Amino acid sequence: MSHVHADSMMKYAQDAAVHDSPWENWQYSNGGSIWTNCASHPKWDIGIEYRQIPKKTVFEQLVAPVTNADDINLYQPYFIVDVKTLYIDERCNYNPNMLRNHMMDYHVYVDLEDAQNAVKFLKLFQK
Repeated sequence: MSHVHADSMMKYAQDAAVHDSPWENWQYSNGGSIWTNCASHPKWDIGIEYRQIPKKTVFEQLVAPVTNADDINLYQPYFIVDVKTLYIDERCNYNPNMLRNHMMDYHVYVDLEDAQNAVKFLKLFQK
């Protein structure tokens, strides 16, 4: 008979083979609906449940584009996404009127990762 957590231990070993801190991808629970992130290697206690942190879908990673030009400081970089071509371009807010024009023609993001996630999402509908 195998250990009650044998399957999870195998997955954890796979994480450990590619990550220096594999516990950062794992959570534990005392059997309730509340999951807590592991702070170190799991102890694999029989009375505790363990799981890999669920991966977020593309939709769950989405952040709404900036809709108010005042939310971007002067001289702050931002990223525009052309929804037709899915092209991302970095700009700098040195001209608030230009920023407002970009907001009418493009999706505007402060963070590059948010812009990239928007492109991933939009590609789902571009077939």
